[in-house]
Amino acid sequence: MRPNTQLITQQGDLGGEKVAMSFDENSIAHLMGVLSDLYSNPELAVVREYSTNALDSHKEAGNTAPIEIETPNRLSPFFKVKDYGVGMTAEDIRNTYSKYGASTKRGTNSQTGMLGLGCKSALTYTSQFTVIGVKDGIKTQVSISRSADGGGVMEVIDETPTDLPNGVEVSIPAQRYHQFDNTVKEFFRYWDIDSVLINGESRKPNDFIKINDELYLDSHRTHGPDMMVMGNIAYPLEQRLNSNFKYPVILYVPIGSVDFTPSREQLHNTPRTVAFIDQAKADALNIAEKYINNALASAKNKSDALIQASKLHNVFHRQSVMWQKEIVPTNFSIDYAWKTKGEGYSTNKYYSFIPHEKIVTNFNCVSVSPNQKKKITAWKKLNNIDESVTLTLIDSLPKNPWLENFPTVDWKDINAIQLPKASKAPVKKRVAQPQEVMNFDDMTYTTTPDKSKDLVYWFKSNKINNWSYDPQRSLLKNAVVAEIQPRQENSFKKKNPNAMPVRDYIKKKIKELVDTLPSNPPVTVLLAPEDERWAYNKRIEDYDDPELKNIIARHRESRNGVDPAVKRIDEIIDLAVRWGIPCQYKNQKVNQPSVIVKKYNFVLGAYNSGAMIQPMNAMYHHFYKN
Repeated sequence: MRPNTQLITQQGDLGGEKVAMSFDENSIAHLMGVLSDLYSNPELAVVREYSTNALDSHKEAGNTAPIEIETPNRLSPFFKVKDYGVGMTAEDIRNTYSKYGASTKRGTNSQTGMLGLGCKSALTYTSQFTVIGVKDGIKTQVSISRSADGGGVMEVIDETPTDLPNGVEVSIPAQRYHQFDNTVKEFFRYWDIDSVLINGESRKPNDFIKINDELYLDSHRTHGPDMMVMGNIAYPLEQRLNSNFKYPVILYVPIGSVDFTPSREQLHNTPRTVAFIDQAKADALNIAEKYINNALASAKNKSDALIQASKLHNVFHRQSVMWQKEIVPTNFSIDYAWKTKGEGYSTNKYYSFIPHEKIVTNFNCVSVSPNQKKKITAWKKLNNIDESVTLTLIDSLPKNPWLENFPTVDWKDINAIQLPKASKAPVKKRVAQPQEVMNFDDMTYTTTPDKSKDLVYWFKSNKINNWSYDPQRSLLKNAVVAEIQPRQENSFKKKNPNAMPVRDYIKKKIKELVDTLPSNPPVTVLLAPEDERWAYNKRIEDYDDPELKNIIARHRESRNGVDPAVKRIDEIIDLAVRWGIPCQYKNQKVNQPSVIVKKYNFVLGAYNSGAMIQPMNAMYHHFYKN
């Protein structure tokens, strides 16, 4: 590329001493380091500089074959650029790679390079890389590295005869190889599809919308700057060329049209660059107007004009266009319309439709069912219509001259699609797991219980966790318990017909204990905890009421273990109260207070539940026989 030579005019002479500026010989290495570190994105700089150098070599040699790019991977962690251009000898490599500013491309605008810096750009990314040059039957391998003072060192490793064609291969060790894939994919979007092979394959076609031979729209991006592409390098613009375009603009310009910064990452806003961009903005307006006029020129009637105008929606933001001095409508009112993209998308109700949408008529359903969405998705696939296209479902088009011959899709055609029957997944046979049970004697779990013990069960939702109460454990010492879900009860009882709910089992055991009591048991009373201290502070002789003396005396006897039968009765009472099991003994309910207990409030105790005071009959134990 020819450099931009600005004419500098000197006027006047101050008559002083004139000293020409130069480089400090002791700072050469420092300056080389500065020039190597120009780039803010080292990965992109490496891809850009060596790829454009390779393409320039192809142009110089007249070779139309693509250059070859290899991205790094786990097996080969190197980024490689290979061309089959003019090739390089050891001397060529010395003159180009060892000298900053050296370039052979300043005499033409057919090639991109001209600064003499790009071939050293790898040193901003890595401390060492390799260049293999082949020219006229000689293969030269060179190692280029960065020295401790910031400068560069080139070492010719080998020169051997070869049958390989002329060309150059640059191999750069990758630090984060996974980043190169995205960088390469983005950089080569602006290249001709036949000019490069990436990992042995042509790049995928881009989705640019062509406006003319120089101006395209990047439909891959809905936001972002417009790009000016010069010499296959895309430079972002600070302002939009035409804000009416729906997508960012890509403008291809000849090499040498604008100036760029030494890093090639941005345009250099020189007067020439600013003037060129201003002219490009004016040209973009004219190009847009011409594009619209060409689109509508072939319309034979209003419906044709409406169809062509609707296609412009993919290019421009919604705007009014004229056809034969009439404004082409951009939407039409209707009683209601359903809009959907198909299965997996929401369906909304509208009262207008836009012509650029796919219009489906003869749809008079009150809603769009899931099955109808599936048919819409299937119809799109059959007709190669993108999944993101919205279908507007209406009964019929409104009467309007613009819609007389407007193309529509008949819902009957979509509804006629036969959906494949959903195949039922094979039912997996459930493998019965052995039932785990708990032994009450040692509180351990096992899947092989002792069959000589009674089997009881409870529901997991009603599980009782406090089994540390000794009388309770003693009552269940000859049983094992299984935890089941309520829905499993019937099948569990079929497999275990002798199994009992734990409450029924405890009720049975309490009855057995009651039957073992003596015919004339001692009288026992348990006081509420808050009343025990008060009762013990007095001597029995201090109570005047004989009944009260009897209560306090029996309470002390039961607490001091004077009579073992008292303890047994207390345990039976406690178990009955804990499980809410009515228990009769000598026609006396175990879990109900006697007449004497009712007479003295301190025996009952109480607790505050909200604003209500209730007797603690279920918590304290009373057994009194007249």
